Amino acid sequence: MTYVEWTTCSESLEDGQPCIGSAVLDGLCLGHLEGDGLDTYLQSVKTGGDQGGALDGRGAVISADRLQVILYAFRDSNRRIALPPGEFGDPTFGTGTLFEGAKFGALARFDDARFGEVAGFDNARFGDRTWFGDAKFGAGASFVGATFGDEALFGNTEFGDGALFEGAKFGDRASFAGAQFGNRASFDGAIFGDGASFGEANFGDWAGFEGAKFGSGALFSDTKFGERALFNHATFGDGAWFDRANFGDGAGFEGAEFGSGAWFCRAEFGSVAGFGGAKFGDGAGFEGAEFGSWASFVGTKFGDGALFGDTTFGIAAVFFGARFGDGASFDGTKFGSGTVLDGVGFGDGASFDGDSFDDGARFGPLTSTGSFDIGGVHLPQPDEVEITAEAIDARRLRLPDGCILRINRARVDLTEVVFVQPTIISPGSASPSTEEPTTETEPDRRPSIVSLERANVANLVLTDVKLEDCRFAGAHNLDRIRLEGDITFRRARGWIKALQRNRRQVLYEEAELRGWLEDAPSGSGTPPLERRTESKDAPKPRQPLAPRRVEALYRALRKAREDGKDEPGAADFYYGEMEMRRLAAKRVSGERAILITYKALSGYGIRASRALLALAASLLLFAGAFQLWGFADPADPFGGQASETEPSQPGNQTEPVAQGSPVQPAAEDLQGMQPNGNRSALQVMADGVIYSARTSINLFGGPEVALTRWGSALQVVLRIWGPLLLGLIVLSLRGRVKR
Repeated sequence: MTYVEWTTCSESLEDGQPCIGSAVLDGLCLGHLEGDGLDTYLQSVKTGGDQGGALDGRGAVISADRLQVILYAFRDSNRRIALPPGEFGDPTFGTGTLFEGAKFGALARFDDARFGEVAGFDNARFGDRTWFGDAKFGAGASFVGATFGDEALFGNTEFGDGALFEGAKFGDRASFAGAQFGNRASFDGAIFGDGASFGEANFGDWAGFEGAKFGSGALFSDTKFGERALFNHATFGDGAWFDRANFGDGAGFEGAEFGSGAWFCRAEFGSVAGFGGAKFGDGAGFEGAEFGSWASFVGTKFGDGALFGDTTFGIAAVFFGARFGDGASFDGTKFGSGTVLDGVGFGDGASFDGDSFDDGARFGPLTSTGSFDIGGVHLPQPDEVEITAEAIDARRLRLPDGCILRINRARVDLTEVVFVQPTIISPGSASPSTEEPTTETEPDRRPSIVSLERANVANLVLTDVKLEDCRFAGAHNLDRIRLEGDITFRRARGWIKALQRNRRQVLYEEAELRGWLEDAPSGSGTPPLERRTESKDAPKPRQPLAPRRVEALYRALRKAREDGKDEPGAADFYYGEMEMRRLAAKRVSGERAILITYKALSGYGIRASRALLALAASLLLFAGAFQLWGFADPADPFGGQASETEPSQPGNQTEPVAQGSPVQPAAEDLQGMQPNGNRSALQVMADGVIYSARTSINLFGGPEVALTRWGSALQVVLRIWGPLLLGLIVLSLRGRVKR
């Protein structure tokens, strides 16, 4: 026997079981009152008499005909039904229960009620408290256009195949938690206040919420949907919870609008999930969600903090034209072969760390207003990837089939990347390197590589990139890297800033070793490791490399340039290699002395201007030395042959002085350098220069001039020194023009 809290009816039911209906008059329940007794009871309720103005139908079995009699008794002058507060706990209604247009009082209790095949509450108006908890409806329950107060409870209610709440209006705290819906449940156009709950509810084949409006805190946690769950163009306030929800083959949120905090964490979607054109506020979460064959986010807009971490997509996930705010995260996400991330825009801090893509996925073009993280991404068989950002963290990026990476403007970290197949990194199609700038102030859109540490660059081609801040330390197969187009490095520090751009190219490691980082190129400002994308495993700044290690980097890059038939481009790397070799040598050693001399005379054989200056200085010095100590007759070393002002006079011939005899010039010849009274000091000096020049280019011959013992020694030295400098000049020129 069912336990109840009220005095039960004295009659029995048709099947002989005791009636548990509440005895309201003469020991009879509302279902067994007949004739005058029923009229008396209803009139008493209506006038607020002995019954206290409350309709009591608890536990009663009320047929459809009796229900119509009851409702008729409460019609007003306008023929509208206005029911008083009533309790219908555990009642049983027959087929065709119709409360259409009825107006209920402050409390309407139908908890545990049983309804027949059809129950109609269309356009009914309920008070502040409406309870249908644990109620059971037959084939059809219709609440189309109904209005509920602040508390409408349908928890654990069982609906038949048709549950219609289209256009219904709910106040705050509308609850369908644990409710069971049949094949069709429609809430299209319904309006909910705050705290609407469908948690752990079960829907049949069709659940419609199209155009519905929810306040804050809409709850669909652990809800199970059938074949179709349609929320197209629905509107949600802050805090919409769909975590762990299970959707059937078709989940539609096309054009839906969400406030802050829309959570689909660990939700499961069937074959098709459509979020095209939807708008999310800050904090949209899809972490751990699983999507079926097709997931569409075409044109979807997300606020800050959109989270797709550890999400699994099926064959196709299409994000064409989607827009994300700051902090979008796809870390650990798995994408299928039909993934399309084309024309997607991100704010600062977008992350795809550790993502996996199947063959044929389309990644880019993508844009970001700040940093972009693709570290650890596995991206097979992409034809082309294009990203525009300020900074790109591509550490441990995996491109097993190679591709063309088109990057605009960004600083790119390629630490530990293994380029298994040929991969080209170059600016995108909008880069000024391939198009004429539209304005004089248009920024340089070339990417800047900031690290190739521990990367295998055997198949890497860098075209039109900046390497001012690039760390090469630990890179493998650096001698096989290819540098093409407009490649820029840092410039060596110079005393004159105006000449800085014309100085040799240097690696970041040398600039760090020498303390030149404060002379950072325009737009750089600080060392690359301090400008990397923030990451919990970002390496800390380290001590500068030793000169020997920097020398090895220069040697490898020089070989790479030479193998690419770019001898002029390899010259600066050879210079850097020799500089590091000089710095690595002991301070007091023959090797260091030789290298210092080699650098001073010709810039390690690639600075022709230094060799020319050295040759010119040498000729002047030797000319002076010959005039002072080398010529037997300093006043006229060529014996009149070099004089163009006067022919030699027979009477003025002097006896030749034996070679090697010390001869001091007469005092009058030295005064004013006017020997013979006609030759100027400039002419005398010119004789010395001419003799030095002739001697320097004649190893075994030369002009016959009477020399002193010191002059002969100077001649021997000059015949060795001059050709050496000439050879350095030729070598330096060859290094600059060789092809």
